[in-house]
Amino acid sequence: MAQSHVFQFFSSYSYFTLNQDAPPTREFLRLKRLNHWENGDEEYIEAHEMFADALAEDFNATYGTDINNIDHWHTLCRVLRIDPIPEEISACRKVCEPLRKTRLIFRPLGLVSLHRLSSQGTSTSLTWFTTPIESGRFLRSKRLPDIQ
Repeated sequence: MAQSHVFQFFSSYSYFTLNQDAPPTREFLRLKRLNHWENGDEEYIEAHEMFADALAEDFNATYGTDINNIDHWHTLCRVLRIDPIPEEISACRKVCEPLRKTRLIFRPLGLVSLHRLSSQGTSTSLTWFTTPIESGRFLRSKRLPDIQ
């Protein structure tokens, strides 16, 4: 099985021991602290961009990049536990549209992490938020940091 892009990113820091059970953002922040990076540091900016690219690559590998491919939409619907899964792309877009407003769900990391959990057979439930404030409170309560 191929290693994820996120795993490859962390592997490029040979002195860093990745906790694969922790959310990737938490591990990135731990790497940031270990390296004493500040947000404006050139090395931090470069690492942050590479990390974001790795997240996007993993998202694309899991969910695809073709928005006109029904199989990609069905994968997304399954991970989001939409039931029944719509037959048409337009219907998939319609049921997924309200989810775009929830910062937790439609950030690539949220989907990649949710997919990772569901593919491990772990029971997870989606939490719905009507405002960014609610999702922010949830993230803080779970100690899942936003990346700055």
